[in-house]
Amino acid sequence: MMILGGFAFDLLGASYDSVQRSQEYNWAQQERLGSSLGAGGPALMFMGIQNETMSISGTMYPQHAGGSLTMAILRLEAAIGVPLPLIDSQGGLLGTWVIKQIEETKTIFLGNGAARKIEFSLSLQRYVEYDLLFF
Repeated sequence: MMILGGFAFDLLGASYDSVQRSQEYNWAQQERLGSSLGAGGPALMFMGIQNETMSISGTMYPQHAGGSLTMAILRLEAAIGVPLPLIDSQGGLLGTWVIKQIEETKTIFLGNGAARKIEFSLSLQRYVEYDLLFF
């Protein structure tokens, strides 16, 4: 489905239910002389792309696939502290990203305390400096 660094999101481990991508664009605003009289508005100048983030969330059912070990591997990859390439299912490079946050919710427990359902969410931020090495 998708690969972040060495971590594969797939049906046998952590498959995602949704991917949300957000991008901000920086526009500088300069008031024009006479704009207070209703003659035109402020001038805008494009200053570049500011911030790009991505949220990936999914659900694992450890009795079928994925689980606590899968989350431990993902946390280890985040703890290494290096930007990671993100590759989509068609092999396209989506740039380099850093893991900013991992959330995990375990529910529906068995008698031994193991969770039957694990919901996870990752917050990523684009790391533009490394993107120049790939494009």
